[in-house]
Amino acid sequence: LEADLLLASGQYQEALDKYDALLESAREDRRLRAELLRGRAEALCRLDRGAEAIRPAAEAAELFDAIGAQADAAWARYWLAGAHYLTDNTAEAQGIYQQLLAQERAGLQVAPDFRFRLLTQLANTEAWDGSAERALTYMEEARSLLGDISLRQRAAFLSGLSLQYRRAGDLEGSIRVGHESLALYRVAEAERD
Repeated sequence: LEADLLLASGQYQEALDKYDALLESAREDRRLRAELLRGRAEALCRLDRGAEAIRPAAEAAELFDAIGAQADAAWARYWLAGAHYLTDNTAEAQGIYQQLLAQERAGLQVAPDFRFRLLTQLANTEAWDGSAERALTYMEEARSLLGDISLRQRAAFLSGLSLQYRRAGDLEGSIRVGHESLALYRVAEAERD
């Protein structure tokens, strides 16, 4: 719990250290080991250490599969895809994200915002590969799922969407969505953002 709280509060290195210490004693309990490996993979991804995150994310996914924990395995694969993205292996990241999106659309329930996360990550990988139009379609689908998020989160999303419009060559759309983003940042009193 302490490691998870450190991770959630943005103290990624401290969380990673805790996960590493806990992994030493979690050899027998497969579920606990899988949870610790998944946490370790997330911490590594958030520290931009994608190459190091691949192994724990893959192992966590396999362990969760072995015990029949599909939703947990999907979360582990989400971080596995993120690790591949961080190592510039966008084709592998896209494949994993698309597989997860297909499972989610087929009824796998992971988290309330899981589809939104997948769509925005797919948009990022498409944009990285220079496919601005495909990135924009994923962002627009994600936009329809915004639902109940904070003003600041909505502003950040719209800022990213504005960039996708610009990359796609739609400067008018980029400016319109950019203005929406700025207005939300002002309302949220997020001057730095």
